Amino acid sequence: MRVTKAQLRAAVGRVAEDLIADRPSTIPSVVGLKEINRMFGYASNTAYQLRARGVMPEPTSPISGNPVWKLVTIYAWAEETNREIVWDPWGICAPSGQPTDTLADQ
Repeated sequence: MRVTKAQLRAAVGRVAEDLIADRPSTIPSVVGLKEINRMFGYASNTAYQLRARGVMPEPTSPISGNPVWKLVTIYAWAEETNREIVWDPWGICAPSGQPTDTLADQ
């Protein structure tokens, strides 16, 4: 599943709308290494290795000492590096905006 620039722009809009809505957020604004491993179908330590080798974008900031990235940054990185996303519970890659997999399927 590839991410297009149009999908990224739409995702940014959806994240922004989600953050200002008068309800709990349904789309995370940031993701950590575990979510990145899951998004790309990597082994449990692959994202850690990619980060150590400088392949991944710089983290947005640490939360509790752990690096996190803006969700849209990771989708943009996937587009720029031609990486395939296999887990998209937020429906960002899907034309319909529907999730391609959910946490309940784990």
